[in-house]
This record gives sequence, structure tokens and C-alpha cells, in this order.
Amino acid sequence: MVSEGPSRAQENRDVGPPRRIDYRIFDVYSELPDTQKRLADAVLECRGSFASYSAAELARMADVSKATAARFFRRLGYDSYEAARIEARETPHWGSPLYDDSHAAKEPEARPEPASALADHFQRDIDNLSATRSFLSEADIAAAVERLATAQTVWVVGFRNSFALAHYARGLLLNVRGGIRQMPSQAFDLAEDMAGIGKNDLVLVVGFRRWPRMLSGILALLSARGIPTVLITDKTAPGTELPADITLRCQNRGAGMFDSYAAGISLLNYLVTQVGEALGGKARKHLEEVEDLHDALGDI
Repeated sequence: MVSEGPSRAQENRDVGPPRRIDYRIFDVYSELPDTQKRLADAVLECRGSFASYSAAELARMADVSKATAARFFRRLGYDSYEAARIEARETPHWGSPLYDDSHAAKEPEARPEPASALADHFQRDIDNLSATRSFLSEADIAAAVERLATAQTVWVVGFRNSFALAHYARGLLLNVRGGIRQMPSQAFDLAEDMAGIGKNDLVLVVGFRRWPRMLSGILALLSARGIPTVLITDKTAPGTELPADITLRCQNRGAGMFDSYAAGISLLNYLVTQVGEALGGKARKHLEEVEDLHDALGDI
């Protein structure tokens, strides 16, 4: 049984400036019992509208008791839900680098020394990888690998910061199989690309915060057309806004003003490695053909 005793959030509640509720949740998420994890997910998915809900409404959303909700907010270091709600009202948009710099409010002399900052940076990535492991379902991972391996064409989508991760995923997939497309193309012919997607295809979507509204529309249209989707995202992505057949969530909290994508990169690497394993000889034959073409072109 998971203990509901004092957590790191409670132990450090009076040290330093107030810490945002999403950061407090990330610190203890892996330690939470299942009922409190459901409530944590509900809070994260509310994002900027969290303060507009009552404690009872949040409890109903997560299908937990009021007593569980009270314990959850105490575990995060708040005296009450109302204290968390008041703090959230004063917190700007989650995910903006302007407001996410954890050192911005500190006096210059309070900033960590460079060596300490570097250690903190790498430790945060290690923590993110560990937390991400607790979020992921082995069954969902296996299902995503199977779809990536068997789809007629895999379309890869990503915008803003997620574009780099989507491009990385495309590059990895091209090493183990054919039929990989990135969408939209440079001409931004999104509608033309989507018209060519069939029900035997798969759309791999990378959608870390802060995603454009367009991404919600793309996923909704794909769902309406019965086209399978796999979404790689973070804990703040609401399932109702970013609907996908399989959703794999990563911890992406950065040590400084920017989010970390170490867990996202690692997950994509693992998925495509497993796709290669699943394809076996087909993947090896494909990679051999790629290497032969490199030799013929003399480009490497």
C-alpha cells in the first residue's frame, strides 16, 4: 500500500518561493495511490481553468471522494483546496517560458552556481525519465509498436517545439521501414496531405505543450474519419482536446525556463527500436538497402 504520509512537497512547503501546482504534482506523481493519480490527472488537464472548479467538481471529474481530494491537496503542501485555488488564480499560463523560469523571481545572489545548475539540469532529465516510466502502460507501448510496424503508411505530425521530435521520429522510422511521411509538407498543404491518408495508415502525432489549436482539429478530423492515431504528449494534454487511439505521456518538466524533451526523445527511440525488432528481417533488409544507396550516392 502506498503511504499517504508527508511528501517532498510538504517537507519543502516553506522553503523558497511558492511552487506551482503542476510542479508539485510532478514531484510526487509516482508516489501517489491510484485514486490520487486520477485526481492529479484531472488537475493537470484543467490547466488554466483549474481555479474555476470547486473541490467537489474536481472530485466528481476524477471519480474520487471529497476526503481523497482533501488528502491530495494536503500532500501537495497546501493547507486546503482553497489555498491551491487562490494560488492558481495568480499563476499565468502554464507552459510559457516567460512564466516557467524557476529562477526568474529569485534575487541574483540566490541563483545556483553554474556547476550546481548543470547538475540540476541533468538530474531533472533523469527524474523525468523515471517519472515517465511510471506513466506508461506496457500494453499501450506494445499496441503502438504493432501499429507502427504494420501500418501501410506512417504519417508523422508535430508543430512548434514538437516539430523537432516529429522529424527525429521520421528519421528513425526511415531506417527500419518504408512508407514514412511527415505532415504537413513545406508547402503547408495540410488538407491535401490529409486527403491521402487511408484507414490502413497510422498517424503518429507529437504534441507537447504548447500545441497550436490546429492540432486539436487535426486529431478530431482523423478520429471522425476512422484513421488510427498514436499521440506522444505530456501530462497536461487533456484527452478530450487531443483525442487519440493510443496516448503515451511523458514528463517534460525542465530545470529552467524551458521544458525538457529528454523523455520524449527516449520514448521515440525505444518505440522505433521495438518496431525494428518486430519487423525482424524486413527491417534489416530495408536498412541494408539504405546503406547500399548511401554507398552508391557517396553522400556519407
